[in-house]
Amino acid sequence: MNLGEVLEGRNFLKGRLRSHLDVAAAYCSDVRVAQHLRAD
Repeated sequence: MNLGEVLEGRNFLKGRLRSHLDVAAAYCSDVRVAQHLRAD
């Protein structure tokens, strides 16, 4: 395995992690909005 492949793998994992975090953040904001609407 050469350095290029290692870096490519790291970038791939970082991209996947970031998309998972984006999904989690969107889910959390949806939950917060739902709780806010329910509280009113």
